[in-house]
Amino acid sequence: MPATMPPATLHSKRSDAKPPPRYRRLGGYVMTHRTAEQWAARLLGRELNPRFRTYTTRYINPEIKQYGVQIRTVGEEICTHCMIVTQAAWFRGYVGMPASDIPQFVEGEREKRVKAFLQEQGVEDFEFQTWLD
Repeated sequence: MPATMPPATLHSKRSDAKPPPRYRRLGGYVMTHRTAEQWAARLLGRELNPRFRTYTTRYINPEIKQYGVQIRTVGEEICTHCMIVTQAAWFRGYVGMPASDIPQFVEGEREKRVKAFLQEQGVEDFEFQTWLD
């Protein structure tokens, strides 16, 4: 096994394969998985066991439920990015679709409340974005 493995992905990278479809647009605050892990550790009052990285969102979701949102992993690489999803809509897209071809969500009142909460929680490294799911 090579010393550096490529990141795990959720789909095949065969060159002759048609890009996998994506049927929804998600809008919300994107952060690295590491930022989410640090936030979860603050909530728990202890560092997270690296073996349970995928549980990070389970620790955060109860804290943000009051805003009618949830945090989840997004993107094609596992445990790389998380999004606090504030908006969603059906859309016919595909993996690798140019961002310019994807209608972008706009921040509204819900996002203002969630952003203020994130800042109160000490979460600093996040950005409002639209991703395909």
